[in-house]
Amino acid sequence: MEDLWRVRRRKRMTVGELSSRTGISSKVLQRYELGETPIPLEDIERLARALYVEPWEIKIQSDPPPSPPPPAGPRTPRSCS
Repeated sequence: MEDLWRVRRRKRMTVGELSSRTGISSKVLQRYELGETPIPLEDIERLARALYVEPWEIKIQSDPPPSPPPPAGPRTPRSCS
């Protein structure tokens, strides 16, 4: 089983595209992907059809995706001594 966000990314689909294919709002999909809300069985089935996977491949409660690395700060010149 995989987190919803992993399956969606593996299938190269945006949240907006998945929303259009399933009829589930983008806001609800984001809550599912962040693990804030467990995914009801009815929605698991709709998501699986839209993602071309079996329902059992999607975890009912996703772990949130990793946070992106912080942006690099301005570089300071180094002196060569």
